[in-house]
Amino acid sequence: NVVLDMPFTRNEEIELAQSVASRLNVQFKVVYLKCPEHIRIERIYSQKDHPVSVALRSQPRTSNIPAGCKVIDTTAPIEVSVAECLDYLRS
Repeated sequence: NVVLDMPFTRNEEIELAQSVASRLNVQFKVVYLKCPEHIRIERIYSQKDHPVSVALRSQPRTSNIPAGCKVIDTTAPIEVSVAECLDYLRS
């Protein structure tokens, strides 16, 4: 399995990840974690020194969601979101 934990915001990033999965002969699955914008911003700023949160503060949020991906609303309890994600990845 290959897991990439990062925001894919451009088509070429998605295509590169798909290419890696194809070369490794593994399934390509995307999990898109969503929440309202104000919660996203709050979460980012709560991790002030985390390198990803620093980078994300300067990036606008895009809605470039690949077709066929699993969308999970992270405003649900974490146990629900994790279970939903694992069910999808195991399918």
